[in-house]
Amino acid sequence: DICTNIDDLYNRINKQIEEHDELKFVFHFFSQEQNTTRDLTNDSASFLWFQLFQIIISDLKCTENDMNIMLNYCSKQIQPDINKTKTLLEIEEFRQTYTSKDAIYWYTKESFVYRLLNKSLRTEDIETLYIFRFFIADLCRQLKIEHEKFRTNQNQSPILTLYRGGRISSKELDNLFQTIGNLTSLNGFISTSVEQRVAMAFLQKKTSRTENIEKVLFIIEVDIRSEYIICAYLKELSALQDEEEVLFNIGTVFYLNKIEYDSIEKIWNVYMKATEAGINAVRDYIELIHQELTDTSVSIIFGQLFLQMGKYIVAQKYFLDLLEHSKEDDPDLPRIHYHLALTYGYQYDFMQAENLLKEVYQFYKTNKGNNIDLTRIENGLGWMYHHNGELDEAMIHFQAAFNLAPYQLELNHLIHAQTCSLLGDCYLEKNDLDQAEIFNKKALEIERLHLPANHPRIGVTFNDIGDVFRKRKEMKIALHYYEQAEIIFHRSLPKYHPYRAYCWSCMGFVYLYNKKIKQAQEYHEKALEIYRHVLPAEHINIKISEKNCQCTDFQKINDAYIKV
Repeated sequence: DICTNIDDLYNRINKQIEEHDELKFVFHFFSQEQNTTRDLTNDSASFLWFQLFQIIISDLKCTENDMNIMLNYCSKQIQPDINKTKTLLEIEEFRQTYTSKDAIYWYTKESFVYRLLNKSLRTEDIETLYIFRFFIADLCRQLKIEHEKFRTNQNQSPILTLYRGGRISSKELDNLFQTIGNLTSLNGFISTSVEQRVAMAFLQKKTSRTENIEKVLFIIEVDIRSEYIICAYLKELSALQDEEEVLFNIGTVFYLNKIEYDSIEKIWNVYMKATEAGINAVRDYIELIHQELTDTSVSIIFGQLFLQMGKYIVAQKYFLDLLEHSKEDDPDLPRIHYHLALTYGYQYDFMQAENLLKEVYQFYKTNKGNNIDLTRIENGLGWMYHHNGELDEAMIHFQAAFNLAPYQLELNHLIHAQTCSLLGDCYLEKNDLDQAEIFNKKALEIERLHLPANHPRIGVTFNDIGDVFRKRKEMKIALHYYEQAEIIFHRSLPKYHPYRAYCWSCMGFVYLYNKKIKQAQEYHEKALEIYRHVLPAEHINIKISEKNCQCTDFQKINDAYIKV
């Protein structure tokens, strides 16, 4: 049809946008792919990082400045269309009237914050989600409060059946069939209704997109007695009170029971059950985070999460922002400087990293910092000198860190594993392979006392031990350790993480040594893709990886990667 009225045109465009968005309401977290479902049985890594993100952001204390950052971002995202003035007024209303108790109302109102936040969740854009941390934290907290009220009110009949209508592509429906009997997670905050008619009314809406599109009714069973399955009845708080809405928190996991076709209504019924199984799968990791929170502020932990994900540029922006808004007497200042130094070091700016680490070291020496903090600084300085080619200076700092342990730390303290691992790397560089093996295996022994079997740090140590055997030309044993590391990284790290890249580079070296040139190049190409995704364009690892992709002679490989 041809629109002759500007309002009709605007409504038509909005309708098409809504129809497009309907196809993407489930996601695979922390990658830029937009999938309708993810099978958590096979994709636990992305779920793990999403759960950690959720836990930390829920505990984060935000400021008015955080709200202004979010609103300024939202203002810049408005398209120059006929509705721009209205949206700007809505943003200003939010700025003037919003309180933390209004989060549910603003989300269900389908306002600017609803649209832009959901877009960020669909594209899994970690930087933008960080910008929305202020609102996400409020919404998560309010949902938990309302969930407790919901549990109390429904204590006589805690098992509920909820409904959600949606349109998905035929391909995504096929993916759902493949997920039967497994766990799946829907993106963002998932809206459902206690009334089937509400979900069905949504499915009956006319749409201009019909080719390869399937109508789906999600029928969800939930036991609201669970403290880990967060959902809230929103009738009194929602901007749309007639929809009898129940909203699930981000990261909710469902077991997909079965899929049946309703030939009368011409829709697919997808039967699911909300479950704690996803939480059980990562509870060890969550407990580790809570242990760290006992002596480290949530703000620092949140930045650490970016570092652990390999998001070094994002982490640098985050810690610079923390630094800018910190007071002179802020107890977090030394740790902000320390983590900021790491972000510079990982990006090959050793001068800036060294200056920051020395500042922090001097602070802790003057103020009698604890041995854990001093050990971290010594390890950081040693790591930096090592990768700057100053091995003797690096050994001085690693030995200083090692000597700190007997005084205030147990020899099996986890920080001691870090020192052993770094000493092992340094001995490897010096070609003292026996000492390298001893220290790396000691690191592994300590890590296994404290960490879950699939923790990334254990994967890194497997990789380091593999390096020792590769240097000895014992390639079969080396490949075994690399494969162990690869399995752990697949289970515990985001798709684009530099640990995975380095592991694949090492496997490429082994295959090249065994004259399997095609396989070697495939692994180097996979590594290069990750390095290009997470590191600055001029980073040395990218240059090295580019050369190794073309290398066909093992004697000419470049093994000077920075372990980031």
